[in-house]
Amino acid sequence: MKHRRKKRKKHIGHCLKKRYKEVIRKQLEQELYLLSQKDVNSVECKIGYLNNDDTLFNKSSKDSLCVLYGDLYIQNGYASLAALLLIIIRMSKNNIVRESYIYPALFCLRHYLELTMKDSILFLRLRRRRAYAGESNLAGHDLTILWNNLKQYFEKDDPEVKSVERLIIELNYYDSNGELFRYGCSLTKRVFNKDIEMPFVDIDILYKRTIQLYRFFEGVNEWARDGYDEFTNNQ
Repeated sequence: MKHRRKKRKKHIGHCLKKRYKEVIRKQLEQELYLLSQKDVNSVECKIGYLNNDDTLFNKSSKDSLCVLYGDLYIQNGYASLAALLLIIIRMSKNNIVRESYIYPALFCLRHYLELTMKDSILFLRLRRRRAYAGESNLAGHDLTILWNNLKQYFEKDDPEVKSVERLIIELNYYDSNGELFRYGCSLTKRVFNKDIEMPFVDIDILYKRTIQLYRFFEGVNEWARDGYDEFTNNQ
């Protein structure tokens, strides 16, 4: 009986903790959504016009100063922004907000994948001190080329690797050169004279896949960087 009461208390405590986390999560999402309402259209009338001596970048002692650091922060920033924009889209019932943010969200996701794969490949190559025959120079934007260079370091029969490969191929099918999500379908069509096939986007699914891809590639990147550090320390 005593054991049962303890178990019940533990269960109640777990439910309360879970409910508390859910309340906090909804509160944060609501705050993010409210922040999204302060877009450029809502604030441009409150800010004055440019002066002759205004610059874009300048040294400052204010708290708003942001220093441009290493590439690891950049990767995390693009992945986090993709997830944040998808949360805002999911919460909004405003079609203007949804249509305005979906391309930047997709671009950030794609650019994150490109950055993290290139970074991981470079660190893995530095350990070998030379590239394998047929490896690309990483100068392009084709995700499947990058993936084919990266996946040679994984176990071939790993089911997660196969699942990730499917998503990379799918994403690259719609945007093989990093143009569609960067420019939009109409500008890509006019500038590059390409026939555009647009995917159907389910925001919930896209958000989930974004987190899953981030978890996989962050693990790969950490493994590549740690391996290089260990290699250099043993030299």
